[in-house]
Amino acid sequence: MALLGSVLSSGYRSGIASTAEQLPAGVREPVESGIGSALAVSGELGDAASVVVSAARQAFVEGWRTSMWVGVALAAIGFAYVALRSPGRSAVVVTAPVAEPDDQLEFATVTT
Repeated sequence: MALLGSVLSSGYRSGIASTAEQLPAGVREPVESGIGSALAVSGELGDAASVVVSAARQAFVEGWRTSMWVGVALAAIGFAYVALRSPGRSAVVVTAPVAEPDDQLEFATVTT
């Protein structure tokens, strides 16, 4: 989980970098730190708020998408490892007792 969070954070930071470079120093760090901070300081940005909010949302989605693909890859690797390295199943043989013929059985005849 920590790995996926790191991938998401890295993806967000790389996605928001070009927008954050154009911001004043006082709001640049919160915008770069995460989407929550970016949305919180967007009210201080005036006309640039909509651009920053849009860029932050897009950067978050891209970071999330990348982290989910990393998660899929890790799950596939885990599945392949288990499938290839786990002990094989031996064939299960089920035997049923065979009834011996019994000469003492009587059969009833039903007439309808």
